[in-house]
Amino acid sequence: MKTKYAVRFSIRKYFHRCGILSCSILLGAGALYAQIQPGQTAPPANQASDKPQQNQAFPNRPVPAARNLEPDAYEPITRAGRLRWYMKSVVGPESLAAGVFVAGYQTARNQPSVWGTHWDGFGKRYGMRLSNIAVSNAIQGSVGSLWGEDPRYFREGEGASMGARMGHVVKGAFEAKYRDGHYGPNVSYYIGSVSGNFISNAWRPSEQTTVGATMNRVGTGVLGKVVSNAFKEFWPDIHEHIHKP
Repeated sequence: MKTKYAVRFSIRKYFHRCGILSCSILLGAGALYAQIQPGQTAPPANQASDKPQQNQAFPNRPVPAARNLEPDAYEPITRAGRLRWYMKSVVGPESLAAGVFVAGYQTARNQPSVWGTHWDGFGKRYGMRLSNIAVSNAIQGSVGSLWGEDPRYFREGEGASMGARMGHVVKGAFEAKYRDGHYGPNVSYYIGSVSGNFISNAWRPSEQTTVGATMNRVGTGVLGKVVSNAFKEFWPDIHEHIHKP
């Protein structure tokens, strides 16, 4: 009899985890899809348009899509721009949607185990990730401002090959633009990530406060940054193709 009830409990627990994970995927995917609405695919002011332009000499032949502007055309981020970046990186649609995916995955795997596999545990994991990002990005933005490191990601654009764009996506996790428009080491990101994760240990469960667990989160964050860069690099093209008349 005990075995029968144990099997029922295990099955119910399994479907409960699957339900939370499925809802997380649906909510996160919906938020990501809604991030860029039709007519909002224009590139930033300091980046050239990726859309082909008309060739004046040969009207039927499109001009190759423009690449990023030269360094001397780069406009350094302002204080207001840095604040906008911070707010968007913490509570923007992309960040909030990513949090749904991460919290759903951790809940399905019951990490940390002390929070369980119910919606209450999902909420705690979501809030923990949000607080960690808020601390880490605040440190990154403030420290990077001391030497002019720009935390924004700049697309390579359709004018480049797929290999070059993928390389740019990966390099974006290790390099950042500086005041002169050239790329250099993304120092402030790693300062913010490492210090933010150690600071968040003050309110994390004990099983997540070891040095190994903390550095594992730092490594996972780098992978997450690469994924985020890939989304920023390719999603405008995908969105434009989907809504192409």
